Amino acid sequence: MYKPLFFILIGMLLFTSCTEPKYPEFEKIGNVNLVESNKNHLILSADLSFHNPNLVGGTMQLQDVDVLINDQKLGQVQSKDFEVPAQKDFVIPMNFKFSYEDIKNNAEGNILGILNSLVTKKLK
Repeated sequence: MYKPLFFILIGMLLFTSCTEPKYPEFEKIGNVNLVESNKNHLILSADLSFHNPNLVGGTMQLQDVDVLINDQKLGQVQSKDFEVPAQKDFVIPMNFKFSYEDIKNNAEGNILGILNSLVTKKLK
């Protein structure tokens, strides 16, 4: 009589205590700076802040992340591997390189607005 009850309790415990790992949550972007600007491209540096809600840490890599400035897609970035601490906030320094051609093609005539946002540091 106790064996079925034992297996039911163990099954309920395993079912309710195991959760699927979640992706780290993006919180904000900060410390945006213009690194380089020449006739071909624009390079920005920024610190991306994340929070890892999981009980375990590990190594992570950003792949094919769309970069939007004021809701205008300007390209994609990828990163090298970086360490993710368990249940903590962490910051990833990144460099973003955009060609002026990409800005012109994707900004739909709003290039001055985007560049003004970079200068005034009011980015969405």
